[in-house]
Amino acid sequence: MQNFTPLMFALVFSASQFVNAQCGITGQSNFITSQEALNTLVDCEVFQGDLNITGSDITNLDALSSLVSIEGSFSIYETSIASIDPLEMLMNANEVS
Repeated sequence: MQNFTPLMFALVFSASQFVNAQCGITGQSNFITSQEALNTLVDCEVFQGDLNITGSDITNLDALSSLVSIEGSFSIYETSIASIDPLEMLMNANEVS
């Protein structure tokens, strides 16, 4: 049984990392309306559902620098964002506006 302990630890750790990389709610429109709310997505790699970012106090997209895929539409409007450079890892979104 001792030989399986490191393997079990590795599997549990890997599974928790995968779960932490996902955010959003599949099939729903998710609205981010403040910089504070956007910053909670800091480790998100796959966003499930539509991601709508709006709010004049949103000044940067740095929290989305790990985002690779949005499994829905992606909209940014009425913000104070000057650059979309943090989205350079984003490879997929169903629709962008």
